[in-house]
This record gives sequence, C-alpha cells and structure tokens, in this order.
Amino acid sequence: MRQIKFRGKMKVRGKWIYGDIAHVQGEPCIQTDVSDENKHTIGWNVIPESIGQFTGLHDKNGKEIYEGDIICSYDSQNNPIMHEVYYLDKEARFATKLIGYEFMEASGVTQKWIDELDKVVVGNIFDNPELLKEK
Repeated sequence: MRQIKFRGKMKVRGKWIYGDIAHVQGEPCIQTDVSDENKHTIGWNVIPESIGQFTGLHDKNGKEIYEGDIICSYDSQNNPIMHEVYYLDKEARFATKLIGYEFMEASGVTQKWIDELDKVVVGNIFDNPELLKEK
C-alpha cells in the first residue's frame, strides 16, 4: 500500500511540516504525531497554496518527491532540464511539466523514469520561484 502524506509551509514560522491534512475551523492544517504515551496529534496552520501530496517516489539521493517539487536532470551537453511535479486531476496521477520551454509537456512520473535519468529534487515552486523562469 502506498504511503499517503502531505506537506505544507507553516503560516507562522515558514517551516515545512509533514503529516496528515485536516481542516480546523475551515483552515487547512497539517497534523503531526506527538510522541507521548497518549498518541496526541498537533495541527499546524499552513499556507493553503503550499500544500502538496507525497508522490510515493524518491529522487536518486533518496529524498521524497512531493507535488510542487522541482526535479532536475541533465542533457547530453550537461545543461539542466527542470521539471515541476504536479497532480494531473483528470488522470488521477502525478506528472511533470517541462520548465523553460514555450510548451509545457506533461509526462508521467515513475520511479524508473527518475532513476534512469538520475533526477534530483533541487527545490520547489514556493521556495525557489526563480527555477520556474523561462530560458
């Protein structure tokens, strides 16, 4: 069974938090476990646009890949090729958009595709908007 978890950027501290998604008084939050004998959870208010789901995949260094991440590989001339990870609603799967080209090509995201091209997470669309700029 695949692991379902989310991340979001905390409104107050600006720190990324990982866990389950919930809504408290109409506001999205990420709930995390508190390690105590009572198994309490804490909900952290997060910026709604920053919420992304874990894809279930890892880059070549073992880093988890989330919706909103930017992954990079290199072409034969060692030029970086950037991809934005997003969720393709109509097909209920994760895909990528090629960054820096006039057209944005969607391709499926699989562990094989990541491993074959040695792709790595280099940032995300919230913390690194400069990576989204056209070439």
